[in-house]
Amino acid sequence: MIRIYKCPSCGSALEYDGGQDTMVCPHCASKQSVQTVLFFESQNQNTITGEEYKDNSGSGTPEMRCPACDAILMQPKDLHTAALKCPFCQNPVLVESRMSGAASPQYVLPFKLTKKQAKENFRKWAKKGKLTPSSFKTDATLDKSQGLYVPTWLFSYTMKAALNLTGKKERKEKQGDAEVVTTETYDINLTTEGAYERVPANADLTIPRTVMEVLEPYDYNALTEFSLPYLSGYLAEKYQVSAAELEDSVKESLKDDLIEDSKEQIKGYDSVEVNSSEVQFTGSKVEYAMLPVWLLNFQYGQKKFPLYMNGQTGKIHGKLPISKGKLALVFGIVFAVVLAILIILWRVLR
Repeated sequence: MIRIYKCPSCGSALEYDGGQDTMVCPHCASKQSVQTVLFFESQNQNTITGEEYKDNSGSGTPEMRCPACDAILMQPKDLHTAALKCPFCQNPVLVESRMSGAASPQYVLPFKLTKKQAKENFRKWAKKGKLTPSSFKTDATLDKSQGLYVPTWLFSYTMKAALNLTGKKERKEKQGDAEVVTTETYDINLTTEGAYERVPANADLTIPRTVMEVLEPYDYNALTEFSLPYLSGYLAEKYQVSAAELEDSVKESLKDDLIEDSKEQIKGYDSVEVNSSEVQFTGSKVEYAMLPVWLLNFQYGQKKFPLYMNGQTGKIHGKLPISKGKLALVFGIVFAVVLAILIILWRVLR
């Protein structure tokens, strides 16, 4: 089923406002809590629903259509989109089946930054780039910012490690005019434990994994039990990579972290090398959550510059384009200054 949450006052679509932590009508500004919206839904009130796929044209190819205006939303091959805006009427549409049952997230980390705040953050960040094209900072460009929830697996583990290491101490002695270095080696056996809580792993193939790593940290204490209304007004994708597919790489990364942390506990040696290690996972938990990201796809010339912002903290990741006009101006100024200096020196030294 696909769903649109409607304002009980004017009938327009409600959207979640992270700044106010409530559902807001962009037309009449009335507000409803998420709990109130869910109550109305349970009473079959203030919602517009439609079939997930139907064949209105009689072509034999079912299409997903907006329940408000009947415009085509997406094709059957698009199996992961869970929240979007209708390209015709701009109503926020939610695909319920992709966020329910076995596919239902346990948690959502609601947006804290509004679109207005995200635009201002992007604008301030752009000022750091002195050669950034002026067109990047315009409202027309910044209005294209889109909020999206990224499906993420959160892994928690307790671990135990048995390590065999070699510690080395170097001793320097003077023998005549020469300095002699002798190295003493020591066998070290260490047993240690570690606990890692909610290590994130991006489950969306459209967002590079390195992007989410850079946008960390998120405050996971703010995780909220998942409800569909939180997605209204944003984009969202169902996970495309399962927890089982990501678990091995997460475990390998945590093994390396535990070994490095254990090495740092050993003091009194000039160097410590690991000979062998045995790491056991003694407890584990996996949670499914949706994390907030503001996305701005900026195009300059023929090249696209995707920019990402943590929707909770405002941390930004991306690369600003360089204006060819501004670069040419700077080069011209530098060239003129250098030429003027050379002329002055030539006249002085004549």
